[in-house]
Amino acid sequence: MTMSELGDFANGLVRLNDVDREFAVYDRLHDTWVSFEYGDWIIRGVQGEFYPCKPDVFDATYEPAELSPGGPGSDAAEAG
Repeated sequence: MTMSELGDFANGLVRLNDVDREFAVYDRLHDTWVSFEYGDWIIRGVQGEFYPCKPDVFDATYEPAELSPGGPGSDAAEAG
């Protein structure tokens, strides 16, 4: 997923600074910016909140699924 697609996924609530490699996604539920690193997965929670997840934790927690646009399993995006 490109950073532009990540912005679309997060409804534009993403701050990207490629020069300093500082990235953040806005968590509306907790009214705060949450930092993430290139390669992290960004997950949209059940209440619309966004939070990062490290690749190793993501792989150990979730199973691959076939995706359909807008269907189940479309609530995570890889930043990278």
